[in-house]
Amino acid sequence: MEIRSYPRPPKEATGVKLPEEAPRIMDSPGRGRERILRRRKVRKESRAKLLMVRTIAFGTLTGVGLILFVIIGILRTKDDGGEGWKDPNASRYQVYSGAKKAREFPSPSSEEVVATVRKVLAMRNAGDFRDLVRLKGMSEAEAVDFLTRLTAKMGKITQVTWQSADTVNGLQLESALVEFANGMPRVAYLTPDGAGTWQMDLASFASHGSVNWDELYAGGARTAELRAVANKDSYYNGSYTDESTWSAYLLSRPDEERAFIGYCKKGGSADRAFERVLREKRVFPVVVQISKTTGENSRQVEILSVLAEGWVLTNTPFDEAFLSEAPPEGK
Repeated sequence: MEIRSYPRPPKEATGVKLPEEAPRIMDSPGRGRERILRRRKVRKESRAKLLMVRTIAFGTLTGVGLILFVIIGILRTKDDGGEGWKDPNASRYQVYSGAKKAREFPSPSSEEVVATVRKVLAMRNAGDFRDLVRLKGMSEAEAVDFLTRLTAKMGKITQVTWQSADTVNGLQLESALVEFANGMPRVAYLTPDGAGTWQMDLASFASHGSVNWDELYAGGARTAELRAVANKDSYYNGSYTDESTWSAYLLSRPDEERAFIGYCKKGGSADRAFERVLREKRVFPVVVQISKTTGENSRQVEILSVLAEGWVLTNTPFDEAFLSEAPPEGK
């Protein structure tokens, strides 16, 4: 074994009093290399063990997570017949008319939808309607008058584009966006009749109501059917000052300058219908039946019923499917 020495380091570098020379024992070159290799081997083995421990820990946590996920899924489906998790608020309601149902008839192609819409909008005679036009709540005379005035008011049709297929209020629907040279675009809806013939719902396309908005705004007491876009409001006044009794909703339309404030009884079927839709959307189209009383603020109306979610009417009012005897929590 070889004994070597090295000079004493400067005093200021150590701050410790050292002997003049400190002996250091050095292994032979061969033994030193063996020691280095052994250390490297030990380090590799340590890394491998650490990696194995981490892998086992990760696998264990993942397994526990999957087990918890399965247990929670079983608990959630235990009381609902295996249909999956349900909104905890859903027990307040019956199955509502907006619930999707299986399609009964084959859907037309996007080209057929566009062709039907163009064909209907080119009609000027009620005799041409036949099986292609759905007049739910709209007379033939009103339909002809609307189609005749449409081009003069909106200009030439520039484009018709298929949009989507859906089931709303129990109705199969195909929609297309109609764009004009002037004015805002409109959405056309097609739905099949009892025989499976797809018809364009002209009343929804025309934003048809049983009374003109200007007449309703200026007129006295009356009951009317309106197509509007609704969202929550906070204006309470006149006969509708008690916020614990009434819920307020703004009723507007893109093509109308004026808007109405509609009020419905808290906890009633109409309020529940609005509440259900508002959990999914902030603004939504509806068909409502309203009542206006003489002497009330010209903007204020009472909402008697929500006839449809969206602007396509069905045979059953939308709000009929909601329970009304037990008010929602907190009301």
